Amino acid sequence: MRILHVIPELKMGGAEQFALNLVHGLNELPGVESLLVYWEPIFQFEDAMKMHTRKINLELDLGLGRINKLKWKEWDNLVQEFQPDIIHSHLFQAELVARANSRPNIRYFSSVHDNMHQLNSIWQKRIHNIPAAFWEKHLAHSYYRKSQNRFLAVSKDTQTYLKRVLPAELAKSVDLVYNGVLTSKFKVPKRDFPAQFTAETPLKIINVGSFRSFKGQAKLISALHTLLLQGCFLEVTFLGQGQEMQNCISLAENLGISKQVKFKGVLHELQPEYAQHHLYVHASSYESFGLVLIEALAAGLPVIALDAGGNREVLLDAVPTRMLPNTSSAVEIAKAIFEWYAQPAQFKEASERAEILASSFDFSKTLSSILSLYQASLNQPK
Repeated sequence: MRILHVIPELKMGGAEQFALNLVHGLNELPGVESLLVYWEPIFQFEDAMKMHTRKINLELDLGLGRINKLKWKEWDNLVQEFQPDIIHSHLFQAELVARANSRPNIRYFSSVHDNMHQLNSIWQKRIHNIPAAFWEKHLAHSYYRKSQNRFLAVSKDTQTYLKRVLPAELAKSVDLVYNGVLTSKFKVPKRDFPAQFTAETPLKIINVGSFRSFKGQAKLISALHTLLLQGCFLEVTFLGQGQEMQNCISLAENLGISKQVKFKGVLHELQPEYAQHHLYVHASSYESFGLVLIEALAAGLPVIALDAGGNREVLLDAVPTRMLPNTSSAVEIAKAIFEWYAQPAQFKEASERAEILASSFDFSKTLSSILSLYQASLNQPK
């Protein structure tokens, strides 16, 4: 079985990590060969992950009423050379590239990592964007029909979205395959929690994600400020970058809590950071699937998160997790954090239960489910 995966770029993100894990996992199986192709000159993962990947020269020029394929020679040559049984795309631009010249002998799969807005109603766009949005949506639907595409939703939330926005004949081809985590990569061999939190041993909170307004980092900083005013000893570390990062840095400075708020940017290895912290807090108001929550749980960290789309499918055990209403304020998040701060004794059992919960989302299960869908598709006449 030969599988060609397609993604626009390899920046640090859930979809990109998923694609890399999937390709590497597939190549460990007998009789399977898989390759991940990208064209944007971005690779933010460690060099060891470059195995089984290839960058090609390709420019996606999506003009109204057309798609310019004049600079797609390397892609077409690669498909001809690799002779895939399956082409599996990740993220919207890859949907178009993978199917622009669909071939009848190839099965086509899409991993839908979030609720792709390009498939939603065009009337939700600003008026000057409606023509382009109409063309994107029309083109995607046309390519999906021609290729007899199968959709793999990473969560029930995304599955529900796809069944709502896709035409009826395409919505029949939506399967649920939970995203997963290589849980062994995040496991902390021995984790200790303080008997009480003090100036010398503060409660250490960690948050991972891109800095965008809906991710809620500013709200978490405000929650931390509330607790510090109450005399609590705690600090928070943010991993990630993005357009709202400077605003968050300025907020911490303006509140006078810069010493308790650390910004470490994008890191390749997250396990050492998880190992140094006690609690994971995620204030995002939307997630297609709580992948980073599983990472934290796998590292033995209790988790606080909002009821934000796919999060609710991860926060299944009330011992290591707390799910707050989606509209929770900074004060309400602070109250949830204080529940952990005030009772350090609860961390040990919560940590053990966190690892058990994370194991139900191990990537091996994701890999097995996708492989079964591949095999079933190849066994059916097209």
